[in-house]
Amino acid sequence: MHCAKLHIQVRDGIIKTEQAQIVLQNLHIGKLQQSLKFKEQKKETEHTKLFPGGKGRHLTGQDFMEAVERSEEAQVAKATAQKKRKDCTAKKKAAKVKAEERWKKLLDQHALTVTNWEIECKQLTEEGVPKSHLPKKPLCPKKPEIELESERSESDNEED
Repeated sequence: MHCAKLHIQVRDGIIKTEQAQIVLQNLHIGKLQQSLKFKEQKKETEHTKLFPGGKGRHLTGQDFMEAVERSEEAQVAKATAQKKRKDCTAKKKAAKVKAEERWKKLLDQHALTVTNWEIECKQLTEEGVPKSHLPKKPLCPKKPEIELESERSESDNEED
């Protein structure tokens, strides 16, 4: 009986090590598949677009000239789109800073009104006014939304 238990323990140990090896092999295979997929899906450069399949072409041919023009137009369009995105993010940042400043001013004003309200409540309680007749605490203002200049101009155009 003791010998049988020993054999079972040894067999379980072997199975565990084999399962661990399978897990490690699976991770390694996944990594290899990922690197192979990356190699297969390389981005096309301008050179490979102009010379498809790596084959030679007549550089003075009409189709080659059109391909070069399309490539240059695509580069110009890409550059203008990138510049447009940069300008848009800069505007968004500026608008966010303005909104934060407005929010801080609103909070300061609210803090001032709350202190005035507390002073007024103290005075009224000293005069003997019941709590139910005291003025309500001023509400905290809502945080202002960030407005972009383009949104403002669009809303102005819609109102006209």
